[in-house]
Parts: sequence; C-alpha cells; structure tokens
Amino acid sequence: MPGKFIRYLKGYLRIRIESPLPERFLNLCAFHGIILWGLAPAGDAYEMYISVKDFFRIKEIVRKTRTKIRIRGHYGMPFFFQKYGSRKVFPLSVLLALALIWVLTLFIWQIQVTGLKRHSPEEIITFLKETNVQYGMAKSRVDCQKIEADIRAEFQDIIWVGASLEGTNLHIQIKENVDSYEEEEPHEETADLVAEDAGTVVSIITRTGTPMVCEGQQVEKGQILISGREERKDDGGTVTGYAEGYADGDVLLERVVNYEDHIAYRHEVKTYSGKKKRNLTVRILKKELRLLSGKPSFSNYDTETTEKTLVIGKTFFLPISYRYQVMKAYDTVTEKYTREEAKDLANRHFQAWAEDFKKKGVEIIENRVKIVLGEKECVTSGQLTVVGPAGTHRPSEPLENTSLPLEEQQ
Repeated sequence: MPGKFIRYLKGYLRIRIESPLPERFLNLCAFHGIILWGLAPAGDAYEMYISVKDFFRIKEIVRKTRTKIRIRGHYGMPFFFQKYGSRKVFPLSVLLALALIWVLTLFIWQIQVTGLKRHSPEEIITFLKETNVQYGMAKSRVDCQKIEADIRAEFQDIIWVGASLEGTNLHIQIKENVDSYEEEEPHEETADLVAEDAGTVVSIITRTGTPMVCEGQQVEKGQILISGREERKDDGGTVTGYAEGYADGDVLLERVVNYEDHIAYRHEVKTYSGKKKRNLTVRILKKELRLLSGKPSFSNYDTETTEKTLVIGKTFFLPISYRYQVMKAYDTVTEKYTREEAKDLANRHFQAWAEDFKKKGVEIIENRVKIVLGEKECVTSGQLTVVGPAGTHRPSEPLENTSLPLEEQQ
C-alpha cells in the first residue's frame, strides 16, 4: 500500500513496447534496476507500467534492443496538477478543503461507549451531556481523567472506566460489577413453591423451607411442593412455632403435556412488485436535510433502513450522517402447500417447540405426537411425557386455628 501511494505521488506511465527481442529488453531493465510492473501481453506487443523517473533511463536500452515505445496512459499527482493546476479556482478549492478537514479534526464527532451489560450507551451519553461532554465539543476541552471520575461517582456499579481520544472519536470503555446486580435480593414475603401442573415427583432438593412431598408422589396442579414456613420444635419434638420464609429448591416433575399445531394448505405470501419509494435524510452537525421524502403511493410495503456516520479510516468521524430508507411494495397472493411441504413444515414447528423445552431444562422421555394430513389442513397433535422443573412461587396463606407463635426467619 505505501508503495502504491509513493508511485502515485511521483507519477507513472503505462507503456506499450514492440521489440524483436522483448526478453532482452526486460532483462536489461532488471539489470539496471528499472522497475516494471503490470506486465501483460497485447497481441504481438507487451504493455506495462513504469515510473516517470525510470522512463527517462531506458533510452539506451531501447536503442540496443531496437524497441518501439508508445505511452498509453499518464497517472499520478504530477499529471493531475498538470491537468487542473492551471485553473485558479481548483488549487484554492484544494486548500480550502484541506483547511476544513484540519478544523474538523479539532472536535469530537463521535462518542463510543463499550463494555456495558446492565446500562445502555444512551444512558452514559445522556449523563455525559449533563456534565458538558457532548457531540461537537472541542477536543481541547476534553478531560479524560475527569470523565472517568464523574462516571464512577455517578454509577456505583461501574468499577473501571477508561476514556481516550481516538481521532475525532471519544472512546469510553467501561467494566461493571456484574455481581452487584446479578445477586438476587432477599425476599421479604413468605411464599411457597407450588406445582404448575399435575405430575409425579422425580426428585426434590430443598434449600430453604419445608418439603411437603417426596419422590414418587403424585401431585396436583397448585399443590404445595415446598412450604415457606419451617417448623420450630423443642427437644421433645413438639412444634413450638413457625419461621416465616421464602421457599427455595429444585423440584423435577414427570408430567404430561399436550401439543397441537394446525397448518392450512392455502396460505398467503408476499410477492414484491418492484415498486419502491426512497427517503434520504442527511444530518450535518445538528441540522437535518431531507433530500428525498414523502409517503409511498402503495399501501403494503416493507421498509429497509440504513443509518451511517461518515468516517475516514477508522477514527476520523465526520459530523455528517445519513438515514436511507427503501420502501418495497408487495401484494399478497394465495398459494398452496403440497402435502409433503406441509408435513415438513409441521416437523420444523415441532422441532422448534421441542428445542424451546430443552432450553428450559425439560427433557422429553416419551413422544406420542402424530401428524395427520387432512383435506384442508395438516394437523399435528398428541401428548408428550416430560421431566423438568415445574414449580412456581405463590404467597403463603395465613395460618388458621393455631396459637403457635410466628418467628422471623434469620
């Protein structure tokens, strides 16, 4: 890449050589350190590139090898200025453009926040705006150390902040204390763990509370699996009171679930007509300019939106962005699945449903689902026997007909 840039600055030519001894011409050029590139046959001749400097060095080689040379093209900065430099407006425009680019490099045109899990970049950027750190501010006013300190002071769960200037981009890297918000807050209410469905208890592990069922026991929907209250007994085994708490544990139930899915053979699909409506909005600094706008003349359409900020290289962001929308018109037509297509679609629906079950930790141990191809639709139905967690929390009911004291669980 640097070599190409240097060649462009110095200028180069595309030449065509016709010689009875082309190999000798090329060998002599190599011997004298004359660089040729892009060599390609052109009928009975050859074409290649050569720098302007080396072009004036091959005069003697051309004479010795009886070679004819024609210049096919001029490239590079010297020829560019030779073509346009005589126009007074052009060099002035170049100078103004360079000056404008230099001025733009003195400001912040992008604020990038990375490393977030709990907070959003918008939340951090809004806070920075309150501290006068915002889009379009002069880079000379940016105090990275102060930005880091302000963010740490405002957000207690952020344990590390790194702020740096990269071109016209203010890059803020953040590391949050994940444990501070992933840890569950203690529950103040008393709650029981109850069965979501009827089934058979496969296993039960109690962390807090009192287990009310055992392995192999049949339970009904809504039945208490683990009570949030724990009995307090004296040395003789007599219940002296209860401790209020929040039931916690893992209960696996073997249960039966129903599955049903209907796929009609006739269905509607979208067909795009080729009609399009385009909207283009350009944002320069804080002002928006609508170059293309208006509502589409068609009622049914899908919209594709592209938003981008212009950037030179990786870090020189410009205060120019655009939003481009394409609205594609479509009509709905009725098509018909074949029986095989409907059956394949039904299988895919069931596999997706089963995959969701697996993600929840539910295992399918018996499948009694069948596909029936009817006259108008494909019906998938049946039952499955599954094993998995099936408990949900419910506030404990108040104790009745007892004079035993309630204790606060430690």
